Amino acid sequence: MFLYQTIRSQYQVQMEDLPRSEHPISTAVVTQPSNYLILAVLSCFCPMWPINIVALTFSVMSRNSLQQGNVDGARRLGRNAMMLAVFSILGGIAIIAAAVALNWGRE
Repeated sequence: MFLYQTIRSQYQVQMEDLPRSEHPISTAVVTQPSNYLILAVLSCFCPMWPINIVALTFSVMSRNSLQQGNVDGARRLGRNAMMLAVFSILGGIAIIAAAVALNWGRE
């Protein structure tokens, strides 16, 4: 606890010595990348089960990377999750449409 307080007080002194315009917090705007978890979960209802499970895995990995502070990795994994989830949804719609068309034409 003492070490934490010492490091914290040294950091505060260093931040107070900087001019106001050079504070890294005030000048840098970091946006939180999306992990597309809801889209990945929705894609699990489509009949493309290997791909949508991988999309869900990438989404969770993106969330974990962001919690560890790896913003670039979270952005990359989130983008992969989105692409796989969209591919899974579109492929699922195509499979359902083909199944309906084949079964509807057979009377």
